[in-house]
Order: sequence, then structure tokens, then C-alpha cells
Amino acid sequence: MIATKSIIALFSLLLISVGVCSAQSTLKWGVNLEPLHYFIPAAKHFKKNVELRTNGRVKVELSFGEFKQDERDHLKDVETGHYHMGQETVFNLEKVVPELSLWNLPFLFQNNDQVFKYMESQWGRKTLKKLSEDKVVAINYTYSGGFVNIFGKKIDSFEMLEGSKLGLETSNKEFRDHLRNKYKVSAGEYGDKSLENSEIISSTIDELTELPLQKRRYLNITEHRVFARVLFISKKFLNTLSDVDRAIVLEEANIAAIFEREMAVASTDILSSVLTNLGTKINTWNPYQKVAAKVKFKSLYKTHREKFGGEHIDFVESLVINRKVSGSNK
Repeated sequence: MIATKSIIALFSLLLISVGVCSAQSTLKWGVNLEPLHYFIPAAKHFKKNVELRTNGRVKVELSFGEFKQDERDHLKDVETGHYHMGQETVFNLEKVVPELSLWNLPFLFQNNDQVFKYMESQWGRKTLKKLSEDKVVAINYTYSGGFVNIFGKKIDSFEMLEGSKLGLETSNKEFRDHLRNKYKVSAGEYGDKSLENSEIISSTIDELTELPLQKRRYLNITEHRVFARVLFISKKFLNTLSDVDRAIVLEEANIAAIFEREMAVASTDILSSVLTNLGTKINTWNPYQKVAAKVKFKSLYKTHREKFGGEHIDFVESLVINRKVSGSNK
């Protein structure tokens, strides 16, 4: 009888063991931010590596473009469990972490080198940590590019925009007001029917290849604002994973974010070449033009310093000084 009970006990332990070993978690990542063509490869890379490295203990379920970029609160979707992982623009996250308004400062970042160094710096990480104080773990920043202007003519300064009618893709209110008040520009969100025949300022080059020839005679690349996103994962979901699997998911998520950045830069370079081959002349603003334009927004910098201190701004600006001292041509 004792032997029988022992056998039953061992069999029960075996069943429990098998159950634990076969337990499987499914991580749902909703990719709804545009342009998707470089977010998708990063997400697929993440799925493949997570499933491989966890031996299938963590499955990744991907959905692409289920919602339009601005029709959902993507942070709330992750906090409430609609997804376990998602992205949101830094501008839509300002209500949670006001310091993210740093990304609204026109011409703070002069090039990709500055952008990526800030993202990986203690200052950039410090801001992400604030987002991680509640229901999500902020992984890293992803990147879509600086604003570019496309017009039928070459534009070398804001003064040359005098009297223009502009469609501004997701531009901040301060920037629109500046153009309206100082240069008498009719400016609103791109897609506004009242600005249907307007010139375009866009954060990405992707959609510009489809414009009529007269619209893309000149591509003026100003890079006056960086269009960054933050990738984050539900804390509740992470807590369901073993320490080993949690570490794998976090590591691969960080790799995916950086992968997206690199894809964004590569995409911009490729599409610039495509536009050139189609007859578009590329006019990239030099550092002196950018500095001259930056001065026009000094009130925004002053306000940001008063609210949050100047450490973040000073760090980014120091990267320009360091680059000049080192003699780099980047």
C-alpha cells in the first residue's frame, strides 16, 4: 500500500513537472506606428529570436497596422493588456512624462549621431526610467527621422517661407504658431482639407516619392525636429515569466528598438537616392543654417530650462562641441 502511494506521489510530481515545463506564455506586440516597412522587420526579428532562445516557452504574436497611428492610446493598450508590448511617440507620452517635451525643441539635434548618443546617455535613460515607474517597462527609443521639407523651390531659411501655405505632419503647436505669427504662414496638420493644395513638411521621406513632379522638384532637408518613439512592455506580463525568459525578452526588445533606428536611417538614405534619380534636387541645410533657425525658437528653450533644468539640453549641445574639437566631419 505504501509502495502504491509512493508511486502515485511520484507520478503526480512528474505530471506537475511536465506541466511546468510545457507552460507557455504568448507575448502580443501590436505594431501600429508608421512607416511600417522598417518596424515590421524589427518585430519579426524579435519574434524569431525570442521563440528560439526560450525554446518556445515564450511565443510572440505580432499584429501590424491593426489601428491607425493616432486613433489609439498605445500606452494604455499595453497597460490594460490589449497588447503586452507596443510603441508610442514621445509627443503622445508627454502627458505621462513631461520631460519628453525636450523632443519638441526645434533644431536641438543636428544629426543622427547626436540623436543616438542622447538616446543611450544617462539623460535619455533617466527619462525612460520615469515612464517605467507605473505599469510598463520602457525599453528604448526608436526613431523615424527629422522633419524634411519638400517644395517646388529651394528653401534656405524660414524667411523664404513667407506667405506659404503649409501642411505640417504632427507638428507641435509652438512651431505652428511661430510660422503663423512671424512669417504669415497658413499652417495646420497635414491632411487638413483646408490645406489640401498646400506644400508639405513631413517627418519622413517615404510618402514623398508618390507626389507629383512639380511638388518634389526640391527636397529641403532641415532635420528641425526628431520624430522619436518609445518601445515598452507590460510589467504584469514580464512578471509571469521566469528570470531567464524575462532577461531574454528584455534583451531582444532592446535589440529590436535599435534595429528600427538603423532601418530608419537606411530607409532615408535609400529614398533620398530614389528621389534624386527621379529628378529631385536635395538641399540639406548646413549647421550654420540650422543654428540660425534655432535662434528663432529661443523662447521654447528658455521655457524648457525653467521647467526641467538645462542638463539635457546642455548634454546634447555639448556633443556638437566635442565633434568639432575631435575634427570629425560627421
